[in-house]
Amino acid sequence: MRNIVKEMWLGTPIQDCLDSNAGRGYIMVQIEHRFGKEVAANTNIEADVMNFTRWHFAGHSVRPGETCFYGIRYERLRNKKGEVVKRIPKLVRLFHRCQTKDSHY
Repeated sequence: MRNIVKEMWLGTPIQDCLDSNAGRGYIMVQIEHRFGKEVAANTNIEADVMNFTRWHFAGHSVRPGETCFYGIRYERLRNKKGEVVKRIPKLVRLFHRCQTKDSHY
């Protein structure tokens, strides 16, 4: 029960945005455009990209004035039989590790 509440509070995990090649490619294109090819080549998306709340929980804070980039999470609508009828794209605001700093509380 505690893990369910914790996951709801932390928001969308990055794995939900990486379930398709298009989602992974969209994030990498934004990182390359904003930070350059060298940073994009050295980026591990699973560890270096998170939303605001997950960075805070990991002991980092997003620097003031940094703008987010977007990931796409697909919400699946199902019918009564349990079959996926429609996938609705939802935007998730993400930040890269180089946009954060260590927080010491």
